[in-house]
Amino acid sequence: MIQTVGKLIYDPYRKDLRKTHKARTLIAELPRDQLDLYYQWFLTKKYGTWMTLQRPMYGLHVTIVKGDEKVPQDRLHLWKKYQGQPIELMYDPTKLQCNWKFWSLEVKSDKILEIREELGLKGLYRPHITIGRAYDWMPNA
Repeated sequence: MIQTVGKLIYDPYRKDLRKTHKARTLIAELPRDQLDLYYQWFLTKKYGTWMTLQRPMYGLHVTIVKGDEKVPQDRLHLWKKYQGQPIELMYDPTKLQCNWKFWSLEVKSDKILEIREELGLKGLYRPHITIGRAYDWMPNA
């Protein structure tokens, strides 16, 4: 496992202005070390040059609250409670996974789970570092 430190960002700016989220989003912004490009290079070596991925929409990050999740009204006063604070994360660099068209590395962090619980979010959640998304025209790997 490799340890890294991210920074909590609520409602991050999205470079793709065609899609704007009015819903709440929370990410752990990771250091700009191009980890996604590093793994994309390995995928190109394994599958060939057709394996070109889109870079993550918020840069290198871990999504903690997705835009389509609803924070209960009675928990909204907690929104932005940790803005800008550091968060420790662990990931296994050997476990690159593909789920649908997204390639990612699984993340372990008790703090992420605590924040989600504090915001009243339950259910299936798998924290991960997104490496990239396959384009719609590409075959599945």
